[in-house]
Amino acid sequence: MWRSKTVIELTVGALFGSGFLLLSEYRLQVLGYLPYLLVLACPLLRMVHYGRDNAAHRRSRQEENVPEA
Repeated sequence: MWRSKTVIELTVGALFGSGFLLLSEYRLQVLGYLPYLLVLACPLLRMVHYGRDNAAHRRSRQEENVPEA
């Protein structure tokens, strides 16, 4: 019931509509916090990106060091 196309479309429409109304009403407050959100997002995205790269690098190095039988 909750995964029907109509319910999903209504939910997405309600979210976009409410987001538009909130953004239009509180535009200056939201835009005032935008630079801080970008500054906070940079380290988070960097940790996520390098965390994945390091894990793949460790796995590949472990596979290289496996002795052949």
